[in-house]
Amino acid sequence: MKKLFTVILFFFCILPVLAEYSQPKKGDIYQSVKVDLNNDGKTEKIIIKIYKLDENMGFSGQILVLNSSGKIIWAGPKNADIGDPMTFGSWDFGSSLIEIAGDIDMDGSIEVIGTKPVSDVRFTPYKLLRWNGKKFYPVYKETVLVENPSGSGTYPWSNKEGYKGRWISEFESLNKDGTLTVKITEFTSDNSGKEGEAIVTGDKTGFHILRWLKKIK
Repeated sequence: MKKLFTVILFFFCILPVLAEYSQPKKGDIYQSVKVDLNNDGKTEKIIIKIYKLDENMGFSGQILVLNSSGKIIWAGPKNADIGDPMTFGSWDFGSSLIEIAGDIDMDGSIEVIGTKPVSDVRFTPYKLLRWNGKKFYPVYKETVLVENPSGSGTYPWSNKEGYKGRWISEFESLNKDGTLTVKITEFTSDNSGKEGEAIVTGDKTGFHILRWLKKIK
């Protein structure tokens, strides 16, 4: 009887959580990031707005830039081509969304690092967009950040393929001092996986570890 009571209690405990979940709708703003794009002291918003919804596959979103008054000052294309760096969304085989936005390489321009869909274990693919004062344009259509040389703590932008080695697998935050907090994944020759966390600094070529928060051993 005690076991049955525990099961019934668990069932009723999860009901409120299930009731609160709702699917995104066409026209919803799925992501919103605040950033000063033009270094004029005024904050703009970079948003991903859903324009196409498929209950089985996911959704496609359009990247838009709004000024401090909420007016659209630039709109990316509504493009269903997953390979296009201007295409954003989330599908059953992976997502392409904003991970971080800001001056990631200290050059005075604002960049957006976005994910690319990946449904297997391999180096995490990214796309890099840069604001030129009027619009975003792609710097890299698809790129990875794999440590090279091994053990150097340096992660250059590259087109390397595979899954064995260390690579930046997630951008967690852009810090006030211009550094970034990232997750780093490692897969070894015996197919064992490890994950760490580090503070990195960026430049035109990629990123370099300043210090580990959780070192991979």
